[in-house]
Amino acid sequence: MSVLSEPVLVLNNNWNPVGTYTVRKAFKKIFAEQARIVDPADCTLYDFESWVKLPVVEGHPVIQTYNSGFRTPEVIVLNSDAKFGRRDKLAYSRRNIMKRDGHICQYCGKQTSVEKLTIDHVQPKSRGGQSSWLNCVVACLPCNFKKADRTPDEAGLKLKNRPYEPKWTPVFKVSTGKFKQSWSQFIGVKAMA
Repeated sequence: MSVLSEPVLVLNNNWNPVGTYTVRKAFKKIFAEQARIVDPADCTLYDFESWVKLPVVEGHPVIQTYNSGFRTPEVIVLNSDAKFGRRDKLAYSRRNIMKRDGHICQYCGKQTSVEKLTIDHVQPKSRGGQSSWLNCVVACLPCNFKKADRTPDEAGLKLKNRPYEPKWTPVFKVSTGKFKQSWSQFIGVKAMA
């Protein structure tokens, strides 16, 4: 995949995270003077001309030019007149349930690979339970098998955390392996491995 397709965290003019762009789209906003690049090391702001003069950091993605290269941005901040688009609701999906619960079984507390996890309906579907944020949790295969078509109480299981509908953050938008460590200072979470 091209470095131009890598995600860039987008902050509004109040420095709150509002989403992600690709590097390509981030540069479009920067060239249009609708955004500036944030250096996560010290929160210094850069326009394009000053950014390309910075030294390349080893191990950091680089955009190669004919005779040199420059770092790809990881964070940008929008100018006051730039709009991102509002995010009020987070889509209910298996992927987002997994992220909400941190890939941890909500019955036994074990973290395992996605292939060994399922989505469990706390109130079974056969008893009117809905597929929703408030009724679904991550469960490992053994716990899901033990619970079967019963409530947690009937199966002798206790939920570690009550299911809830999370608020939208860029954590849910970006695939797990693409989350940048530098974003955690702006989002307030540790980078997901």
